[in-house]
Amino acid sequence: MEVFIVGEDPVTKAIVERVIRYCSDAISIINELPARGGQIKRLIPEFNKLSAAYPVVLLTDLDQYQCAPLMLREFIPHKNKNFIFNIAVDEAEAWLMADREGFADYFKIALEDMPIALLGTVVQAGGS
Repeated sequence: MEVFIVGEDPVTKAIVERVIRYCSDAISIINELPARGGQIKRLIPEFNKLSAAYPVVLLTDLDQYQCAPLMLREFIPHKNKNFIFNIAVDEAEAWLMADREGFADYFKIALEDMPIALLGTVVQAGGS
């Protein structure tokens, strides 16, 4: 299967690429569609049209919206089934930080130095 990917910055696109590689070796990326945060929202109808011919995987941030389903309905009330529209709450980079072990390993820092989020409150690891 071949797909197009859309992300609002290099980090977001890298997350989409990694998730695709994790899910299947049978999925290849045709191309990264260029778009920045504000452009993505304006181009969503075009990405939806493209998904009628090729699957499109999009990742964007929730930004000022309070609810991902409301954001989705506002931007694309009639989504094609091959348009995979993902919304990171609050920022895509938070998804990376959620993998404390992987993040610490990648950056070669002690796991104890990674902050822990508890119900919306960040607690410094190590008891602070």
